[in-house]
Amino acid sequence: KMLLATFNPKAMLQILDSRDVLLASKPASEKGTLFQYLRPGDYYVRMFIDVNGNGKWDTGDLATRRQPEEVYYYPKKLTLKANWDFEETWDYNKVPLLRQKPAELIKISAKKTP
Repeated sequence: KMLLATFNPKAMLQILDSRDVLLASKPASEKGTLFQYLRPGDYYVRMFIDVNGNGKWDTGDLATRRQPEEVYYYPKKLTLKANWDFEETWDYNKVPLLRQKPAELIKISAKKTP
């Protein structure tokens, strides 16, 4: 369960695996967003602010001068064990945006680009 220290009703939370692959996506809940039935392993959490409410991350548009929707990363890996629950509170403004993405995911992103 992921609880936002500062709730934003337009926030969408996403669970990523250790290969930076999206596994689940849900709108944030003020009482905490619950992701169930994840297998034991390492996970990362990403959040974007869904300004237009379409449920997906949108890039910017130069013609209309629209900025991309803001993306935040929970700055540490979460390790889930079998039959365990955990609850994290995330202050997504605490760490500057450019330093939020976990180092393991940055290395994977660099390998994906030619």
